[in-house]
This record gives sequence, structure tokens and C-alpha cells, in this order.
Amino acid sequence: MSGLYGATCNQTCSSNCIDNICDRYTAECTKGLLGNAFDTPCPVNCLRTGTDTACFNNGTCFYGCAQNYYGPLCSIPCSSKCAGGTDNRLCSSDGTCINGCKLGYSGTKCNVTCSETCAEVASGNRCSDNGSCAAGCIDRYSGDRCGMFTCM
Repeated sequence: MSGLYGATCNQTCSSNCIDNICDRYTAECTKGLLGNAFDTPCPVNCLRTGTDTACFNNGTCFYGCAQNYYGPLCSIPCSSKCAGGTDNRLCSSDGTCINGCKLGYSGTKCNVTCSETCAEVASGNRCSDNGSCAAGCIDRYSGDRCGMFTCM
């Protein structure tokens, strides 16, 4: 029965609990408010549906994160180096860039800077997800990431 807890469901959940919903055994609010007094709102970047405040008592979000945030408390913004897409979503729930990286960056979270010694690519990024140069090196440089200078 909603709003009640205890072995025989005869005790009323705290009025601080959203919709008076609490855990049947512990009486902790199960959504909406956090903390010992159930007086702390959910993280601001929790995805919300309707009037639901969208988080468990420990702060994790029910429905995932709002657009362009990730992490258990939805407190980590997507990398500013993620390329934008048509729907403006930059990253998935684990921080992986959905549409790849802006030019000059690579890696699943676009946290690898492409070497300046990588050869330019006509269309796209000059380095792959692991940071290796996609089209080779500029003159006098060699190696997977074009980090070795060759004297002539």
C-alpha cells in the first residue's frame, strides 16, 4: 500500500517523501528527496518525467541523466570536445561521445589530443580513437603518433 511501511504496513511514510512513497522496510523516501531528513532535492541534472522528481534517496537518478550529462549522480558534463549531432546530444550515459570528436581530438570521450605532426585528412579527423595518425605523418616525422623526428 502506497504511503505506508512496517511489517504490517500500519505506519505512515514521512510527509517529506514525494507522493508519500517510502521503502516498506526502512521508511526511507524512495524518490524525490535525499538525506537523513529527506530535505535535499534530487541532482539538478536528473532526467525528469512529468512531476516525478526522478531520484532515489542515495541521489542516483531514476530515468538517467538530462541531455549532455552522465555519471551516477548526473554531475559530469559531456566533454566539450565531443562533436555535436542533429539532436544536440553529445554523449551517452557512460560519457562516450555519440557523434565522434571535434577536429584535433580522439578517444571515446575525446580526451586524446591529436598530434600536430599528424598529416591532415581531407575530410574528418587526422587521428583515430586511439590517437594514432590516420593518414600518416608530416615530413620528417614517423611513428604511430608521429612523435619521432628524423634528421636529414
